Amino acid sequence: MFVARFVDRVVELERLRDFSFKGFYPVLFIYGPEGCGKTRLLRELVGELRESGEFFVVYVDALVFKGSVEEAVYGDELFIKVLGELVSLAEPLGKAVSVVIPYAVKKFCERFSIRGRRVVVVVDDVARPLGLEHIEVYSKQLLNLLEYLSSRAKSVFIVASTSEGFSRSILLRHSYVCVELLWNLPFEGFVELAGELGAPERLLEYLWRVTGGNPRALIEVKYCDWDVDKWFSRAVVRKLKVFLEEVELEERDALRNSLEDPDVFAENRSLLEKALRYNLVSPVDRPALGYTPEPDSELGIGENYAWQLPAYPIVLKKLLVC
Repeated sequence: MFVARFVDRVVELERLRDFSFKGFYPVLFIYGPEGCGKTRLLRELVGELRESGEFFVVYVDALVFKGSVEEAVYGDELFIKVLGELVSLAEPLGKAVSVVIPYAVKKFCERFSIRGRRVVVVVDDVARPLGLEHIEVYSKQLLNLLEYLSSRAKSVFIVASTSEGFSRSILLRHSYVCVELLWNLPFEGFVELAGELGAPERLLEYLWRVTGGNPRALIEVKYCDWDVDKWFSRAVVRKLKVFLEEVELEERDALRNSLEDPDVFAENRSLLEKALRYNLVSPVDRPALGYTPEPDSELGIGENYAWQLPAYPIVLKKLLVC
């Protein structure tokens, strides 16, 4: 798989870097569309911090199913050894590691001093493997870890990410987390990534209108030989057909209206929950972590809700006519 150079995200990376050096309270949760670049941004941050030598950094990929602990965790060798004693060959591995991270970090600090060091703990894509029913308790455990570390380290920053829209509303009930949106790339960043991927210049405007700057979607189109119709058929149509099987007849009019104005979802809770569950729609909080999308009917972005990809309303228009 071709991996493009990290592009754009200057503001987002700078803010996370600043939180890492100064410390941050409470726990930061980053949410956003699937494929918008949350993992790449967090890994870029972790790579920078590890090089400085000033940080004790732990990065957990919560979606890793099985393998060695090193496949799910990026961090200090001594810490990974301590963690390995706790999770061994557990499956799903990423979930097991995520669950024990608060305890493992405390256990490590009891054995090895972290005084004078800055601590950054990153748990990536945590809501799905843990389950929404556990996300509140888990975020409180992360806050307890942050407070435990605060008296022992020079600074502490704990950040988790999710593309699960329901988790946002659950987390916002509490004061022990701060929730921030990471959106797709802005047009300039999208053009830069498209150039890295070798996209035909004549297609740039069209690719922007169907992907909305979503990096994963752009990469998927690349592997369809820049044939957008092929991408629609392979990655979009099948997903939307399954979604439509759950949409009741009395919800169809609201769905049609949402294709022009995604804020319509606020008026139909049942339809909204289905769209969130299929990762078709995201709530939009302004300002976002960095680039903040403006309402744009062509890209499917409203004041309060947005289609994660413009491709979704484009294809749904055709499917609802059939």
